Amino acid sequence: MDKLTRKEFLQRLGLFGIGVLGAGSLLNSCGGGGNETASKPAAKPEPAPAAQAAPAEDPCGDLSGLTEAEVNMRGTFQYTSQSKEAEKWCHNCALYVEPKDGATCGGCQIIKGPINPDGWCMQWVAKQPS
Repeated sequence: MDKLTRKEFLQRLGLFGIGVLGAGSLLNSCGGGGNETASKPAAKPEPAPAAQAAPAEDPCGDLSGLTEAEVNMRGTFQYTSQSKEAEKWCHNCALYVEPKDGATCGGCQIIKGPINPDGWCMQWVAKQPS
């Protein structure tokens, strides 16, 4: 058996970690509801109560088109429409999707729904200079 170098070990450890996180996400997204849904007819998911009325001060706060899981994901990533982190805003994040056709709100590659350019979440990654 060949000995692993430190670099190879760390690469494999990183891949293993990604695999574990991916498997956990997959299992979590599948739900764990046994026969509960088998006897009930499928219903359209309703948005979370907080998502039904957008705050007047946030032009990107209308979450009425999102499912409860999508709204919860925003909370999981601690998304806020106004960044409290110096120099860290959605508009200078590598995951931010620029608004189209003069719209105020952009998007995000990992969070569903409208994203305020002045917002922030814990997944923030600096844009690489062009």
